[in-house]
Amino acid sequence: MKPITQKSRASSAGLTNNDVELIEFYLGGGSYGVNISKVIRVIALSECIITPIADSPPCIAGITHVDDEPIPVIDLCKALSIENTQNNDRRMLLILAFNRQVSAYLIDGVNKIHKTSWKSYKPLTRGVSNQHGYINGSVKIDEKVIFFLDIEQMLYELNPEATAKFDDELSVLSASQLANQQSCKLLLVEDSAVIRNRTLKGLKKTGFTNIEAFTNGREAHDYILSIAEKETGFNHIVVTDVEMPEMDGLTLCNLVKQKYGKDAFQFIVYSSLINDQMKRKCTAARADDIVSKPDMIALVKAIEKLMADAPVSV
Repeated sequence: MKPITQKSRASSAGLTNNDVELIEFYLGGGSYGVNISKVIRVIALSECIITPIADSPPCIAGITHVDDEPIPVIDLCKALSIENTQNNDRRMLLILAFNRQVSAYLIDGVNKIHKTSWKSYKPLTRGVSNQHGYINGSVKIDEKVIFFLDIEQMLYELNPEATAKFDDELSVLSASQLANQQSCKLLLVEDSAVIRNRTLKGLKKTGFTNIEAFTNGREAHDYILSIAEKETGFNHIVVTDVEMPEMDGLTLCNLVKQKYGKDAFQFIVYSSLINDQMKRKCTAARADDIVSKPDMIALVKAIEKLMADAPVSV
């Protein structure tokens, strides 16, 4: 099968910042989705060789090779405690690339690509989600409910290598030498709980203590409106994800820059989807910097550069 991303790049040209394209796939008869921008390709399971890993969790099917590179394979039915209803001969591997890693996910089949808006996304609370919290929301398209998977959380909880890499980065972070570091006011906008908590941990380890965290762009936008009349000058650096319910990070950046100018709030886009197309979108939204998630060292350097170029008003 051709890489789905080739088709996606052509169709994504007409997307606005708050739009999203998702690929719908099946697990145990239910419909699930992820952002098409993360998809490299879909491969028939019959075309792959999966080598089991000793003493791995039940949902880790093993390792396979794609383009001669070994990548982990996660059985989504087992990860979500869903009964598999599909014959293995007809199952497929969904190959995703994000957070500087490539990984594969065993699914029952693929339906099609949908274009929708983040406004139609409805977040789920943990009480009505999967027991592990890997389902973080849903959209309704053509009377069908499609559940969004928090692949980032799943990858970091199930893939020890990814967790170890992140922890290694945290271990080398140390307090900055900038005198106004603790006065720097950071707004962290991230809907994934695991990434939000890890990023907060890393920033605090580096000495940043004045941080407000939000789960989507709408929450951050409302907060900015509430403080903008009270505080002036270069006071805040906003670290934002792109994919989020209600309002995405680029829409947030664009709205704030339009209303308050280019310097009142500085924006760092912190995303797992950094590519040429995303860079162009960030430039159009007037973001001040772009960092690939979850590179904590690069994120801290980007924050410190903005602080050095335009010292925080206190």
